[in-house]
Amino acid sequence: MTDAILKVVGILGDFFVRSPTRFAPGTARCLTAFLVLAACFGCDRSGDDRTSVEAPRIVVTDDTGYRIELREAPARVVSIAPNVTEIMFAIGADKKLVGVTDICDFPPEATQKPKIGNFVNPDLEKIVAREPDLVIGSGTFHPVLGRLRDLGVSVLSFNPTTIDELLVMIEKMGVVMECEAPARELTTSLTTEIESVRSDLPTGDRVKVFVEIWHDPLMTAGAGSFVNDLVETAGGDNIAASIRNHYFEISQEHVLDANPDIILAAYMEKDVSAREMILNRETWRTVSAVASGRVYDDIDPDLLLRPSVRAVHTVKELAERFYPERFGEQSK
Repeated sequence: MTDAILKVVGILGDFFVRSPTRFAPGTARCLTAFLVLAACFGCDRSGDDRTSVEAPRIVVTDDTGYRIELREAPARVVSIAPNVTEIMFAIGADKKLVGVTDICDFPPEATQKPKIGNFVNPDLEKIVAREPDLVIGSGTFHPVLGRLRDLGVSVLSFNPTTIDELLVMIEKMGVVMECEAPARELTTSLTTEIESVRSDLPTGDRVKVFVEIWHDPLMTAGAGSFVNDLVETAGGDNIAASIRNHYFEISQEHVLDANPDIILAAYMEKDVSAREMILNRETWRTVSAVASGRVYDDIDPDLLLRPSVRAVHTVKELAERFYPERFGEQSK
């Protein structure tokens, strides 16, 4: 419609300019007024059409409060966090991944994706070279995301510290990737699994749990960490939950005084026998977990430390160790 009006205006205007003597003065003024009005209406309609075409179809706000508006789902996505990569595969958006970190190792197919550096220090130049429509990070806001924003690249940053926040992250990623149905199906399945565990937990005293992240210095997870939420969801009381730090150094005295019933070792180093090390500590022999042998190092630390789809399944594994009489005995 607008194009037609502009075409008519152009023809009439050209005709009037080349043949002004054919019209009486009054007619010329009327024609001039018509041209002005037609041009104005044409411009207004053009603006409306452009606004309609360019209106964003996808609007998402990340955990930093940053809002992105996209007219279409991104075709080229770079992940700078392993849990983001896992979720992309889980919701069927893995074909959009054009770059991942060196530690994005699940599922195994993720290792075949182009690398953009490590999780701690992703390479800005490699990310830009992948020509992404969107870059997604997780955890605390990474400086590289800020630099990418300055370059005009769309970015999202999520920092789930609870299972509920992780489920929201999954659904938001589903919206962005236009994979809403599989994302919702996934979160529904995970919610059902979690509720099944919760419904079988004892209503009385809860087991006291110490999560050992590293031994020298002695590190653990406190309130506000994803690990803490996993432990609590599985029916345990984290002995470090009174300290509002995600991951921090803790004293042996604190552990000995708390006397945990269970110790979980989540060492990232694969060649360290954490269970044997803890069981052989002279000063820890009176700790309930050590005396009863309830020290576990057989849960993949990725399942405890990464807020990902697999981590939610870990809740049942934890509940089996916390309450074997209810969830079945597990081998040590």
